[in-house]
Amino acid sequence: MRNLAVPAFLTSLVVVAAMGWYIVELRAEIDRLKREAQVGRSMVARPRDNQPPSTQGSGVATRSGGSARALTEDQRAAMVRALGGPNSSLANPVWFATVPNDPEAAAFQKQIQSAFEEAGWIVKGNATVRFRMKPGVYVFAADEDPPAYVASAQQALEDAGIEITQSGRGYREFYRQKKAENPNWVGFEFAEDQTYVIVIGRKPEPTPPGS
Repeated sequence: MRNLAVPAFLTSLVVVAAMGWYIVELRAEIDRLKREAQVGRSMVARPRDNQPPSTQGSGVATRSGGSARALTEDQRAAMVRALGGPNSSLANPVWFATVPNDPEAAAFQKQIQSAFEEAGWIVKGNATVRFRMKPGVYVFAADEDPPAYVASAQQALEDAGIEITQSGRGYREFYRQKKAENPNWVGFEFAEDQTYVIVIGRKPEPTPPGS
């Protein structure tokens, strides 16, 4: 009986040792998984270095808050129709002016220009506004009796739901008079062949509720 008891005792020791080793390894594996999980959470929670702030709409930040101005497909289609249809042969000219250092306004101007180009109009230029002006979209005609396409251009903007902040005629003479009064006055200096300009200003501030 003594000879049989010794192997049984040794077997028990081996089993106990094996269980102890298994428990130690299991705890080590659990600790490793916990550390990996913590590292994973920290990587998700930390923003990437130099990551630009996210924006809605076109992805362009706006100074006035909210989403950037952007033409929907329906608005663009309405504008193109009013301008004569896609790839029309009208070849009417259009001039733009855009406020500087405003990515939202620059992106909006490009969308409007693209609609004019789709309708076959010839873009003659996009000047930089060299003075501070109120937000919005403007249409100024050089003469008191501008060509019919000037009215068509403005109507296209309105058909697309773009609110015209101000429009006017006779700007060339107005500019001449203001310069005569004050040589330092700054406005839109029309080229000799320029008949009008569509001005894309900053996005207007949102209207307060209840106003």
